[in-house]
Amino acid sequence: MEHEWKVGDWCEFRGVRYLVYRVSESGVWIVRDAYNGCGVNDNGHASPAKNNPDLKPLPDCDSWDWQPPEPVEPPEGYRLLEHGEQILQGDWYYEGRYWLDLPGSSCAINEKYSNLDHMPMARKIEPQYRPFKDHVEFWQYRNMWITRIDCAGNQTDGYWKILGADETGVWGQCDKVSYADLLAKHKFVEQVGVDYDATIPCGVKL
Repeated sequence: MEHEWKVGDWCEFRGVRYLVYRVSESGVWIVRDAYNGCGVNDNGHASPAKNNPDLKPLPDCDSWDWQPPEPVEPPEGYRLLEHGEQILQGDWYYEGRYWLDLPGSSCAINEKYSNLDHMPMARKIEPQYRPFKDHVEFWQYRNMWITRIDCAGNQTDGYWKILGADETGVWGQCDKVSYADLLAKHKFVEQVGVDYDATIPCGVKL
């Protein structure tokens, strides 16, 4: 969203802090704090267009002495959410001193994350996997059970036992499945039973 400029806004222009003292339909007039606040001279003024990529608002700034806060580091094993990402249950938020788990009842869930409207947020980094190369790589998993998943990672049916594997894929109580499809559309079942849980990707962890 484009910033709505007004008189009194603080901004940064080409790496220098300025104060907005006039606004027009297409541009802003700004002045910098020359000589440590002892006044300004002709070189302390600029009038960039509002869409100038070098003109950046400083919404948290309140004085010439203001300093931006130190960058927030995510917890180990997590990454910071980027502007525009959807907030999900299980994300964490930074309340100023600590990282806390976002409550499942939070109204922020499913919103688009905004680095202007929300606290810093973080998401667990999920391990990456690649397909098995062949039956040699797959062989240690030959006694595992498998279930099919949908595009959201949810189980879609029951589980089945692997009966064989070769250079191109595996088979069991169903048609043959390539190693690429095995990773994309299936998961290993950790515990067979009434409440079986499919949590292990069918591939090699990177």
